[in-house]
Amino acid sequence: VLFTLAFAVVTAITMKVDFMGRIELAEHIAGLSHERVEVELQNHHDLIFSANALSIGSPQQTLHSIFDTGSFQPVVFSARCLGFAACYEDSVPPDAYDPSNSTTYEGTRSGDVHDADLVELTYGQGTVYAIYGRDNFVVGRSLQARLSFLEVVSKQSSFEGLDSEGLTAVVGIGKTPAKSNVVEQLDLNQHRSFLEALDIGRFTVCIGRQPLSPGKLVLNDNAIDLGEAEAAFPVDV
Repeated sequence: VLFTLAFAVVTAITMKVDFMGRIELAEHIAGLSHERVEVELQNHHDLIFSANALSIGSPQQTLHSIFDTGSFQPVVFSARCLGFAACYEDSVPPDAYDPSNSTTYEGTRSGDVHDADLVELTYGQGTVYAIYGRDNFVVGRSLQARLSFLEVVSKQSSFEGLDSEGLTAVVGIGKTPAKSNVVEQLDLNQHRSFLEALDIGRFTVCIGRQPLSPGKLVLNDNAIDLGEAEAAFPVDV
C-alpha cells in the first residue's frame, strides 16, 4: 500500500528583522510554554541550515538534521536504505539511523521492510518512500519524547541534495495539517506532531546577515518581543 504526502520546502511565517540584521521566524501553538533550548545551525552554501542537536534511539544516535516548517513529523534516513534501494551514492553516512542498534525501536523488522506499507513523501528535491516506526527522541539536553517517525527506506533516483551534504533527517516543525490523505489514516494520538510531542510552543530562527554565517534555532523562545517592527504573515502548513 502506498500513501502520498507532498511537503512544501518553506511555508508562510511570522518574520521580524531586528537592527542587527537578523531574521526571526516564529510559530505558535496555543497553551504551550516550556523549557528554552538553543540549537546551533550550520550553514551549507547559504542554502540549507542543519544541526546535530537531535538524537534518536537507545543508546542515542545523533542525526544530522534540517528543520522543515512544511511538515510535522521527523523523517529519518535509515542505514538499511542502502540495501533496499540505493539511497546513498557511495556508503551509508555515519549519522544514518540504524533501528537494529536501538533497544527502544518499535516497527518493521529488517527482513519485512520489502513487504511493509510505504508512505510516499514529495519534497522540492524529489520523492522518497518511508515506513512508520516509533522511538525515543531527544533535542539538546532537556526536550525528549517518544513519538512516531517516518524511516526512509527508498528514494527516487532524481532525489538529491540532502545525502550529498551528509544530512540524515528532515524534522517537521510545522503544525499537523487539518486534512491530508496521510493524516486521515493516522491515529493522531499515536502520531503526534514533533512540536506537540516535545511541548514546543514557539520557535525562532536567527540567520546572520553575512554570507555563510551560522544560524540559531531557539525552541520555546518566550523572550522574543513581537513589536511594531514585526512584519507578520499567516502560517499556512
